[in-house]
Amino acid sequence: MERLFIRAGKRALEMIRDGGFRLDRVTTYVGPAVGPRWLVASGVDLTLLRNGKLGSKSRPVLLTGASAGAWRFAAWLQPEPEKSYRRLLDAYIGIPFDRRSTPSSLRSSLQEVINDYLEDDAIPFALGHDHYRLAVTTARARNFAASETPWVQKCGLALCYALNRINRRHLFRFFERVVFYSGPRPPQFCLRP
Repeated sequence: MERLFIRAGKRALEMIRDGGFRLDRVTTYVGPAVGPRWLVASGVDLTLLRNGKLGSKSRPVLLTGASAGAWRFAAWLQPEPEKSYRRLLDAYIGIPFDRRSTPSSLRSSLQEVINDYLEDDAIPFALGHDHYRLAVTTARARNFAASETPWVQKCGLALCYALNRINRRHLFRFFERVVFYSGPRPPQFCLRP
């Protein structure tokens, strides 16, 4: 156990020291936008799905993710979550792309992945799920970054990059965080500036 490092916030660390780590204490499970690195977490996800100990009717867990994290958790909310998750794994790994791929061909491939693992009637089922609530984090481009003219958008993105290197607060001049969520009220992180 000497090689095990626990990184947690002050309150979470106190809870772990006080009573150990228990799944019934988990209120939020975060799936960041990490591209294909989410495949590393797939074993943990499948274990949690299989044992069904995360979340309950009396205390639903917030599944919050962006990009690949949102895709993972959309599978959790399907009528057959483990089967859906495995279909997502297979479809994601099988995405064909190379240097000649265009934005249009990639968009088409990603749409096929979504169609492979999400069922047609998935949205009502997901919104009414007993054990989980979903929060999908996205970004809306603003100002020059939102331009439909490619060269203007590229200039806007370059300016965004440069200003972000100076200070992260400049990022909000170019992008606005947008969160889509299910449940009776917004997640706590949506209420902070």
